Amino acid sequence: MFKIDSYDFKGKRAIIRVDFNVPLDDKGQVTDDTRIRAAIPTIRKVLDAGGSVILMSHLGRPKKNNDMKYSLGQIVPAIEKLLGKPVIFAGDCMGEKAAETARNLKPGEVMLLENLRFYAEEEGKPRGLAEDASEEEKAAAKKATASRKAAAERATTKKATTTKKATTAKKTTTVKKAATKKATTSAAKKADAETEE
Repeated sequence: MFKIDSYDFKGKRAIIRVDFNVPLDDKGQVTDDTRIRAAIPTIRKVLDAGGSVILMSHLGRPKKNNDMKYSLGQIVPAIEKLLGKPVIFAGDCMGEKAAETARNLKPGEVMLLENLRFYAEEEGKPRGLAEDASEEEKAAAKKATASRKAAAERATTKKATTTKKATTAKKTTTVKKAATKKATTSAAKKADAETEE
């Protein structure tokens, strides 16, 4: 198991799920930065170790995608002030632009993804249905959203299982090699002892 205190972040990108669901005033200014301050030590830990950071969070409960009232872009100045360095805002949490921005991060840089709740999959609830949608349409949309979420979870589990199997196979091979080497060494010592007699 990896632990943040012993992991080598040098040259690596760390994606950190933070709770930046902070209160904002009518101008989009953060009125209580407690949650942001709580994440700063973890972010600094990665940066100080030579890594870069990708931050992901939700903000509020947007009823539609890309409702700018809930954009995390509004809190970038508050993060920069507390962190003491610039924060790159991706403008989305999915898609090629966000992926490219993440790929281009250099050690010591911080990137913030857009509000995860701009996508229905974050909460596993259907979104974008007509107000007069029938119960059948609502049920079908909910089932489709759940299927997408389950498929993503299966893919993650499959990848973790494959990695675990590969690690186990490697360990087994190493143990077999060590046992073979030990047996060969014992046989050679026995033969040498018999020869000396």
